[in-house]
Amino acid sequence: MRNSSRKIELEDFRKVVDKVKAEGYPRVGLYSWTEPFLNRTLEYYIEVVKDYDLPCEISTTLSLRRISNMEACFRSGLDLMIVSISGMDQGVYQRNHVGGNIDYVFANLEKASSLIRENNLSTKIRLRFFKMEHNQHHIESARSYAEELGVAFELLQDSTDPSTSEYHKYTNDYFVKQSLSSPELIAPEEVGKICPLMFDVVAIDDKSDIYLCDAMPYHPFFRIGNYLDLSEDQLLLKRYSHSFCRVCTYPRREATDSDAHRLVRAIEARTGRVSHAPLDKMGNRVLSIDFATDEGSAVRYLSIDHTPELSVELQSISDLDMLYVPHEPERYYKTGYDAFKLCQKAVGKWPPRRVVDFGIGYGRVSRWFRQEWPSAIVYGVDINTSSLSFVQQSLGVLPIQIDAHLSVKNIPGDIDLIFCGSLLTGLDEWQWDAVIRLVVPALGPSGILVITTHGRAMSQMLRNNISHFGESIDGASLLNTFEKEGFAYAPYAADHPTFGVSLSSPAWVMSKLQQIPELKIISFEEQGWGQDVVVLKRNPWPMAVASGASEPVRAGYSANGKATSITAFGGLDDRIEISIAGTTVRVPAGVDRETLKSVLVALTNSSDH
Repeated sequence: MRNSSRKIELEDFRKVVDKVKAEGYPRVGLYSWTEPFLNRTLEYYIEVVKDYDLPCEISTTLSLRRISNMEACFRSGLDLMIVSISGMDQGVYQRNHVGGNIDYVFANLEKASSLIRENNLSTKIRLRFFKMEHNQHHIESARSYAEELGVAFELLQDSTDPSTSEYHKYTNDYFVKQSLSSPELIAPEEVGKICPLMFDVVAIDDKSDIYLCDAMPYHPFFRIGNYLDLSEDQLLLKRYSHSFCRVCTYPRREATDSDAHRLVRAIEARTGRVSHAPLDKMGNRVLSIDFATDEGSAVRYLSIDHTPELSVELQSISDLDMLYVPHEPERYYKTGYDAFKLCQKAVGKWPPRRVVDFGIGYGRVSRWFRQEWPSAIVYGVDINTSSLSFVQQSLGVLPIQIDAHLSVKNIPGDIDLIFCGSLLTGLDEWQWDAVIRLVVPALGPSGILVITTHGRAMSQMLRNNISHFGESIDGASLLNTFEKEGFAYAPYAADHPTFGVSLSSPAWVMSKLQQIPELKIISFEEQGWGQDVVVLKRNPWPMAVASGASEPVRAGYSANGKATSITAFGGLDDRIEISIAGTTVRVPAGVDRETLKSVLVALTNSSDH
């Protein structure tokens, strides 16, 4: 953009700042696309900003032969002066700062530094160096120069280069054509992102006109309307519906509940049309906004990461649920919902038919399974009879009792999803193996297994606080073993050795999972749920074939008048299951004859085998 000495009338500027203050913007910057010191009365504009008790900053090149009002600007209360350069000699500098003079910059910068220092003024100076391919050899000398002057130094990456022909193509027509290109692109907003320039910044020119954002030039295509004539809600919707945002690559951030509420409030102000549920019922769903525009209609979306409200019948909390903190109920519900979202992503677009929550507790996660997948059968596995009774009666979960040795009689098969959240984090290695041997055969074809573990992040927490897991855990010993072996376990109590705390490194977890050819590793995310999250899939894929794993071989007969079946599993399981009258016992495939006979005797109360 060309520099211009045009300026907004002072009274209109006061109206702008008054509105900016009322709308909650935290500071005012003068200017975006031109040189502020071309305004010979700049100090009066700074005074207006300070009248409203707002921080004021300017961004300047200082590439002017003479600046008569620099000291006056400092004395008016200017908080920050950002000085941009792109080289430390004229040849390099003028390649980006076309028409600029680096000697003027140095002279003005040294004058500014001296004025502030000698008069004890509060204005801060920041020397901003734009880093490009051609000027990287000047970075350290610019940094040293800033230190000599006693000013801050900032290094920013910049990909534009005015000396190339590419720079001059960015005309109004270019941006119009870009906005119409690539119709197949998915807007970042559709995956839960929003642009901070849209929600956090407004860019206003000398006519009080507002533009899409301060990252775009002030071309007519980006003009939104007059800032003083439009309400905050109107401005947000007009900017949010702009067609260029879909193709823009400016970095986005995660949308917050506050962003969503601002959009909903704007929509409800009748500046557009919307079809959506109340925000507190929406969950992590897509809010679609249908706008009327000058060109016709436009639709934009925002995926809102918001924990929905549970139905009343699923809100019951047990008094024995130690995970529920009365003054932080939202944390309990959000943690459960986040686990559901992990599982939902793992299983894909088709809702599972049969789900197992292994280590269900009092249903922090399963209540979300029940709400979001209402047609699914949900089983809960736990050692605690009171928790199983609670989830059965309050959440409609089918209970499965397990003992401390991980023996279970009636775990179902053909399961689409098994969730083991915060389960392996409290178990020893032999229990890991036992859990895996229980759950993998229960998975149906292409069934999903989600497990969570304490990995590197948790070990770092322990280093920072050796008592992180409580006084009953020898944190130093646990950490020492973990660092040596990649896995460590300590029970909470010597008389209850089957429950405690385990640490497992990503490498140890992967080495363990590699021994299970029937499981395909889909993903591994450190701290994906406050713990590391591993997603696995049971699949007849090449590793299973190569391992020699096969379908189970079953034989049925009668023992002492009772229906009996013996199933031999190869590959992963390498075991024998003996089922008599509905009771199942699993023994290793290599068990000796006498042990096998004793099992049969115990099950049939007969010595006739």
